[in-house]
Amino acid sequence: MINRWVSIPVFVFSLLSWAVFQTWRGVYKSVKIQRFVFRLFACSIFLITMIPTPRSWHIVLSFVFGFFAIFLILFAIQPVLRFFEPMTHWLERVLFNTQTWFFLCMIGTFVFLVYNLGAYFLFDHLPHVTDSIVQIFHGKIFALGRLVAPAPPLRDLFDFNPLMIWRTDRWYSVFPPGHSLLMMLGVLINSPWIINPSLGTFSVILIYFLGVEIYDQRTGRLAALFGAFSPFLFVMSSGFMNHASGLFYTTIFLLFFARTVKYQTLWASVFSGVSLGLLINVRPYTALAISLPFIVYSLILLVANFRRYFLQFLLLTTTTLFFIGLLFTYNNLTNGSPTLFGYVAQFGKSHNPGFNPKTDGKTAHTPKKGLRTTLKDLNFLNLRLVGWPIPPLFFVCLLFCSGYQNYWDYLLLLLFSSLVLAHFFYWYDVGDSLSPRFLYESCSALLILLARGVICLPHLLPKSLKMESVKRQLKLSTAITLLLCLVFMVTCRISTIITYYASDHFYPHIQPTLLKTIKRHRLKDAIVFVEPYFYRSVFSANEPLLDGNVIYAQDQQNQKLSEWERHFPDRTFFRLSDETLEVIKEKVIEVK
Repeated sequence: MINRWVSIPVFVFSLLSWAVFQTWRGVYKSVKIQRFVFRLFACSIFLITMIPTPRSWHIVLSFVFGFFAIFLILFAIQPVLRFFEPMTHWLERVLFNTQTWFFLCMIGTFVFLVYNLGAYFLFDHLPHVTDSIVQIFHGKIFALGRLVAPAPPLRDLFDFNPLMIWRTDRWYSVFPPGHSLLMMLGVLINSPWIINPSLGTFSVILIYFLGVEIYDQRTGRLAALFGAFSPFLFVMSSGFMNHASGLFYTTIFLLFFARTVKYQTLWASVFSGVSLGLLINVRPYTALAISLPFIVYSLILLVANFRRYFLQFLLLTTTTLFFIGLLFTYNNLTNGSPTLFGYVAQFGKSHNPGFNPKTDGKTAHTPKKGLRTTLKDLNFLNLRLVGWPIPPLFFVCLLFCSGYQNYWDYLLLLLFSSLVLAHFFYWYDVGDSLSPRFLYESCSALLILLARGVICLPHLLPKSLKMESVKRQLKLSTAITLLLCLVFMVTCRISTIITYYASDHFYPHIQPTLLKTIKRHRLKDAIVFVEPYFYRSVFSANEPLLDGNVIYAQDQQNQKLSEWERHFPDRTFFRLSDETLEVIKEKVIEVK
């Protein structure tokens, strides 16, 4: 009898053990299958970024040859690879074991100096893109304490279509006010060119803090180093484009969102909401794409633990809505409706993203065109993010194939994917010179994922082979590969960038010599007529009220000087062409 009662629980325990074992076995197989499927998916995504378009075959071919070149070099130096080990250990100590304040000072000083050199030698402290030109001009309007400027007389000679909205009594730019407010700070110190290099420097430093916050010191430092030597950040931070402020606000948002989730502090929620709200005031469509993965993740956290996160996310949302309200107020005061943005007020609803046919003479945006533009942008992203002969997204792919990824890796990847998908629906193609600037705000996420992929690479193979010697050799090979990539970037990519952007091939309608000629002659109370094709070179030098020492206007053949004398008495009229300044009508001063 006793044996029978003992055998019953033994039988039940055995049955439960068998059931648990079978369940665990099924789950294990399911997890293995899911991991295999996800790794296959990650590899497929990387291969998609390498699909060439008619305009980017040269990029893909350069990566093919770059892979083989790096492989052959590593294969050739394998017999003497151990001799490089002391050098790599020394570099590792310098980069990862120095004091944090020293590392940040070193990185910040280097980046700020390089970006300012780029601002001068590449762009002559002048905006080259029409977007930047009108945003600097609007920064001057803000510096006067105004939202808009009174419309000047003789519209045909001042009109700066299509990005300046002209009403009967006022004119202003089509862009949201966020970046122009930063340009205003530069205008107030008479140095608008210093804003983007400063934003770029702070962005690199913030990438370090973000990497440390969500991972560790090694990830933060390596990501900051990649950012410091990124040709993409170098070009965009040396100019005047609003993508620089977009990346700056995006990185702040990510940093304080991570601290909100990690520590549930109210002040982190406020800073996260402020940065997201400012990003919305710079690039609303980009902000929507970037915030979507974090909105979904926040909802998941609220469902899982409502009481823990409710107050923090409520504060974040309220702060963001406050800045959205400011943007709506600006739209209402300028465009006449809270939800009417300057783009739509100027170009109509056809300017909005989507596959609707264009009614303003532009080519209709189709899924085929969107896919072609997206693939081209991904090709150029591989080329310009860090300038290596190996595509950086390959290392991101390795991260998601390694099994070392966590939820933050997924969030950062979703941020990038959301931005890519959003601009698949956007009809405008920036061309090749600044591509892929619409993906620029994802650089902080991509650089951290790149650092993660590089760090996990030495552990990828030994995880299956379990050989410490292989791990050591692979770690050394990875370090040598990074050094080779850095040498290639400095000697090949940077020289090409300097040659291209410092020449007339990049935006040939910008002539720095025009303003240099005016500065050399020190004109006062003058009106200078410039050929319409080169008017972009001088437009941002105008004062919004047209009360500066020099007024720049487009040179029209049918202009009547009597009209000019009526509106602008006591001024001398000049015609400017390259470095030649010709007096049209003498009034007050003589040319020195």
